[in-house]
Amino acid sequence: MNAAEARAAIERWYQAALAAVEPGAAVRRALAGGSVRLPDPARGRVILVAIGKAADPMARAALDALGSTVAAGVVLTKDGHLAVSPPAPLDAFEAGHPIPDGRGVAATERTLDLVRSAGEHDLILALVSGGGSALFEAPRPPATLADVAATTDLLLRAGAPIQHLNAVRTPLSQVKGGGLRSAAPKTR
Repeated sequence: MNAAEARAAIERWYQAALAAVEPGAAVRRALAGGSVRLPDPARGRVILVAIGKAADPMARAALDALGSTVAAGVVLTKDGHLAVSPPAPLDAFEAGHPIPDGRGVAATERTLDLVRSAGEHDLILALVSGGGSALFEAPRPPATLADVAATTDLLLRAGAPIQHLNAVRTPLSQVKGGGLRSAAPKTR
């Protein structure tokens, strides 16, 4: 194999690797072939929650795979990461990242309201990608958004890795560390 052929092979492998981890494709694969047990439409609904920098393509792929079985949902992503507004029945929000902001808190409250509305026969499909821990925020009183933002900023400036940021932010938040799941009524 000469240098040009080697370069072409490496480029093909690189493109194949990117395609394999593309968020929309990953969600389509995960939802293909009935791997998710959908509720009986007469008794339950699908609620879609997509959070993170890849929320938009993940939500679109879920809608492609599940169609009209998705009754409601929220897409929360970083500023500039929405291709266009997702189709109904999804509400879309952009917010600050890596420092959480009030838009993220408002979107989190909308998400929590939707999740809390779930009935026992509903399915909540939560798709979370990188960036979700900064975007999805509901400060745990007495902590405020300003406290969480300042703490995040200090940790980032100190070079803290993401696992350390999340370890510090989790007790300051109502939604991290299983808080989203705890907000949902008992569902399937």
